[in-house]
Amino acid sequence: MKGNVGKIEQVELMNSLAFFYRTSGYTGRALLLLLAAHELDPHDQDVQINLAYVLLLNAEPKQALSVLRRCLTDGANRFTADDPIHLLHARILWALGQKDEARAAFRQFTSARRRQRPIEEAA
Repeated sequence: MKGNVGKIEQVELMNSLAFFYRTSGYTGRALLLLLAAHELDPHDQDVQINLAYVLLLNAEPKQALSVLRRCLTDGANRFTADDPIHLLHARILWALGQKDEARAAFRQFTSARRRQRPIEEAA
């Protein structure tokens, strides 16, 4: 198997390259890589999260919500209430004009974050 790159490594490489494209402002290129990675492994949650965010950045919030909801369903045991994925969820809902749902998602996240990481009072 020398010289061959496995499917898992390909997906990780594409996701990493897509991240660098996204952070450099090349969201179209990031989207192409993520769609290919998603095709190779449609259950990779890191790819799903990155894909949802890039779809949002590419003005495709409806598709972003579909990908993110699938990720949240697949990773029901992975994500806690204070996981930043819920901020992305709120942002996508906001982009879709679902303001009340977006606010509720944001409030749930911030409440969970406060419970998990209470703000220490200044002495």
